[in-house]
Amino acid sequence: MPSTRTRESIYQKAERILSDPARVITSENSDAPHWWTGRVVGDHGTYSAFAVSEEMKHRLGLDGVGRIGCLRCQASARGKMCSHAIVAEEMRLRGESS
Repeated sequence: MPSTRTRESIYQKAERILSDPARVITSENSDAPHWWTGRVVGDHGTYSAFAVSEEMKHRLGLDGVGRIGCLRCQASARGKMCSHAIVAEEMRLRGESS
């Protein structure tokens, strides 16, 4: 019998991570909604993630770099979007600094 399980999208994974407050650790350097930095506990490790508003990106002269990202994540290292970066952006949009 074929499997009916569907693969979880990175957005669904981000929602699942966000639903557990223990998996999102905000850095004391965050200043949401301008920027958010912190650690995101993924399924296979803990990753440093960030999100910067478009306005702050321009103010800080970061026009040549991405606005959201994740460090040491396999997907991010390949230039792909990851759930950890999506979590960072959602935390920034929510205005959650601590």
